Amino acid sequence: RRCLEVHFRSPMFLEFAEALMSKKEFKALRRIVEVHSGALQVFFAQSRGLLEALLLDAFRIRDVALIVDFASLSFPMGPFFERHQAELDAVLFNVWLQPKCWTDLGAFRAEVAEWRFPA
Repeated sequence: RRCLEVHFRSPMFLEFAEALMSKKEFKALRRIVEVHSGALQVFFAQSRGLLEALLLDAFRIRDVALIVDFASLSFPMGPFFERHQAELDAVLFNVWLQPKCWTDLGAFRAEVAEWRFPA
């Protein structure tokens, strides 16, 4: 296990993870996370700004599949929600609630454990 943790910090693995993420190879990334739940944490920490911007865009365009994919990779959704609470509240109210996207909200709520929006 310790050997894997060292590997997940290596530049070679981080480049590999970046390549998979850029191709949206979520199935392959999920296999890695199944072996070690913290496998992508260093990658997430190093790419936080870019990944959070991508995730914010996913909320703006109601891309539930991408949001769920991130959650399935053990992306730190709780801290993301805390950092972007005001912006996410505005997006959820204007983009999700006003047009009554109940199905999307229900799917999101069911799949993302860190979901805290009371709706």
